Amino acid sequence: MPSTEKSVDGMYEELLSYGRQISNPYLRGVIEYYFEKDEKFILTFKGHSAAKSVHHGFAGGLLEHTLSVVKFCEYMVGQYDILNKDLLYTAAMCHDIGKTIELSPFPENDYTDDGQLLGHIIIGIEMIDDAIREIPEFPKQLASELKHCIVAHHGELEYGSPKKPALAEAMALNLADNADAKMQTLKEIFSCSKPAKEHRKLRRRNPFEQVQKADNATQAQMIMYSKMFKINFSKMDPYEFKTLTDILQRYSDAFKMPKGNGRGKKK
Repeated sequence: MPSTEKSVDGMYEELLSYGRQISNPYLRGVIEYYFEKDEKFILTFKGHSAAKSVHHGFAGGLLEHTLSVVKFCEYMVGQYDILNKDLLYTAAMCHDIGKTIELSPFPENDYTDDGQLLGHIIIGIEMIDDAIREIPEFPKQLASELKHCIVAHHGELEYGSPKKPALAEAMALNLADNADAKMQTLKEIFSCSKPAKEHRKLRRRNPFEQVQKADNATQAQMIMYSKMFKINFSKMDPYEFKTLTDILQRYSDAFKMPKGNGRGKKK
């Protein structure tokens, strides 16, 4: 079973240390509700992946990704005094909690029915609502701001977010989430790709039979990438697909097709 190389307990304790920095009693209550009091959630969160594929798709990946996002947010809080630290830390810790329901646990690590029908953003909002209802007199505006950060954390409608970021904290969370997802994707691509010498051999053998039959350049690239990295693009959600294709297109110089290939069907 693919697992994080880092200490799960160590990462979780470090994550809790950020939760303890939250001074707002209502937001602190949300963190306590899941990350300190809900034993079932804690066990699931520690062992879950952050995705079916692309980035952090291994046991402990959700925890590792969440901690990285919080650390990015810590930097931004230190640099930009317009940010509400309590709101941003709470949103960062909770932004992907819906993935504990969206994806089944290992060894399957596949989308559940709720994952397919609702997605982790909607599931996460429902979970936040569950916590808020248990906290007396939770301010309505604060609840809306927290939920907005989670709703908007993918940044764009086409990537699965029902709303674009409309708060500074929502923008910061989107940037932190996007940065960690893309850097981890790069790390995983580099760790599984063949050495440059092997790629040169591939080019000499000209393995472009399928690529030459592609309808367009984008399809040709996807065929080539799927061959090189054994990626099943059809099983990705829109955000995972966009994250990976952005990365691959930026770092594809070594794998470019011969001039004229993949630019459409031959006439």
